[in-house]
Amino acid sequence: MAMPTVSNALASTVRYATAFHRQQAINTYFEHNDHFEVYVNLTNFLFDNYKQALTIIHDSKTILPSLKRDLSIDDNSIFYKWLEEEKEYLEGLSHEPPEETLHMEYWQRLEKFEASR
Repeated sequence: MAMPTVSNALASTVRYATAFHRQQAINTYFEHNDHFEVYVNLTNFLFDNYKQALTIIHDSKTILPSLKRDLSIDDNSIFYKWLEEEKEYLEGLSHEPPEETLHMEYWQRLEKFEASR
């Protein structure tokens, strides 16, 4: 759902408004979204995901045994091991790599240097 991005555009229109008009614009915006966009999009999203989940569950009953056979997997505990490995990997990505951070800082400083000329 793209609502946060869309609602960010509202900020520029209410930035210099009085507190009353700011609140009025925000309320009007979200009332409009509630009635015309959000519920329809949410309903479609949930329904499509529900259908997809049912398809996956149905297909997995035939696909999973053949995949396990093809990969010579006899013990289901390997799936839990893979899940833990994936979790560790994803948690390791929670911070930007230091090298990337240094590249970004260097680029930003170059930009500031160029702008100061």
